[in-house]
Amino acid sequence: MMPDQAQDPLAAFKHIQMPEVSTWWPLAWGWWLVILIALVALFFSCQLLIKQYKLRIAKQQALAQIKQLEQASSLISLNSLLKRALMSYLPRYSIASLHGEKWQALLISLLPENKQAEYQTQFNTLLSGLYQADKKVTNADKALVTNYLKQVLPVSSSTKNKVMQQLATHTSSNQMMDQQEVGHV
Repeated sequence: MMPDQAQDPLAAFKHIQMPEVSTWWPLAWGWWLVILIALVALFFSCQLLIKQYKLRIAKQQALAQIKQLEQASSLISLNSLLKRALMSYLPRYSIASLHGEKWQALLISLLPENKQAEYQTQFNTLLSGLYQADKKVTNADKALVTNYLKQVLPVSSSTKNKVMQQLATHTSSNQMMDQQEVGHV
């Protein structure tokens, strides 16, 4: 053998083998966790958007009905629209039976504190005319109720809790007074 024909030392090595190409499947457990968190966040976001949409629809319908209310309508129809709008946000049992001073107190308690005095006098005028036969809805009455609903609706959960506590207090005190009256008779 000739020296130049000597065996090539690199020939003893095996060819370099490239590793298999990594595929995206199956995913690592961390990616599954990210996907799960994203799906849960998407689900709750959709639920929140649907809830807000439904709340806005009740408010928009009430405002549209007030706008369509004719001038010849009685104040009772405006008052019933106001009650229906609030029953979309508060429990029916807490609102349906309210009238007079208790109804006015509820309406005022839903407002921010800086607006309560202003609306107190306006609602006095509006609610005092409820049972007068010749009292009809005016543009001022419609504007009052429209502005009120725009400020109050949708009712925040903290305001709702505060109002429910007030109504529970009124209900329990009324029941106690009724029991005392029965005992005195």
